[in-house]
Amino acid sequence: MDDDSDARRAALVAARERLEAEHARKLTALLTAREDLRGVYPLADLVGDRVLWCA
Repeated sequence: MDDDSDARRAALVAARERLEAEHARKLTALLTAREDLRGVYPLADLVGDRVLWCA
């Protein structure tokens, strides 16, 4: 790979990581603020719990 494609790939990976972190923060904040949402969507519960365990 050339330098341009390596730099572009690194930028895309960094952007993806920032987006994932932002979504995790928002999901955690939502599930913390709205306990009534627990158990409504199992995947959200799983992700929220995973984020809390990784923190």
